[in-house]
Amino acid sequence: MRLLLQVLFAMAVFAAASCQRYQICTVSSYDSPRKANDSSFVFENDSLKITYSFAGNHAPVAVTVFNKADYPLYIDWQRSALVTNDSAMSYVPDAARFGASYYGNSYNLNRDLSVNYANMNGSMELPKNTEFIPPHAFIKRTTLELAQEFFTNIPDSLFHTVYSYPVDEEDTKHRGKKAVFDSLNSPLVFTSYLAVYNNLPAVNPNAGLYKQRFYISELIKTTNNPAQTPFRRLNEGTSDQFYTKARTGYGKTVAVIGLVGVAAGAAALSATASNNHGQ
Repeated sequence: MRLLLQVLFAMAVFAAASCQRYQICTVSSYDSPRKANDSSFVFENDSLKITYSFAGNHAPVAVTVFNKADYPLYIDWQRSALVTNDSAMSYVPDAARFGASYYGNSYNLNRDLSVNYANMNGSMELPKNTEFIPPHAFIKRTTLELAQEFFTNIPDSLFHTVYSYPVDEEDTKHRGKKAVFDSLNSPLVFTSYLAVYNNLPAVNPNAGLYKQRFYISELIKTTNNPAQTPFRRLNEGTSDQFYTKARTGYGKTVAVIGLVGVAAGAAALSATASNNHGQ
């Protein structure tokens, strides 16, 4: 019975990790060119340089601001925002982040009595509304994610078959379905607004508002992990690409069957142990 439980549990874990489907999205910009080496987006003037990257799962928005001037700059994150399909999100998170470590021990004094103790250490990170950038220095912030779920309602007629680039000579090509969009039919259009001051906002309430506009220009559907299966050449960079993932219906079914089997088997073992103890 224990062997069967182990097999069922392994099957549930395998189903949760496999049978995934992915959407790999490429971002383009109306007004910020891509850097050649990593495909990040750059806006630059005489006093500052703003760089955007969206690489990773769920499109984390990484904003880097470099102060080119000989005087300090200030960013008011509370008055800065990301607008996605007409919905505004502040760059300041709604909640503070708490990180902690936990450890503990348990001692069995006898069959019916045990003693437990635990210890937790942690710290809380409060959101920063305003940040100071010294001359000729930069700050980087990643507090928002663009995409939590799959993009749906995209007509099948927009997709055509594409193949991944082999990682080495022995690697095989993997198939995907790709759709190309412009700014009018893109599934996601978004704009970043950054409020930048050359003095503290309380002293100088007039901010320079820096606006950059973006949209999804390509979307690839695949069942292959994009971290292991590149659908672009390695020297092109990935700062303009992000992905989302979800389990297929088959994977969800197998995982549920495996977990139900584990629960039933555990209940049977518990009943058997109780009967043996009673005898």
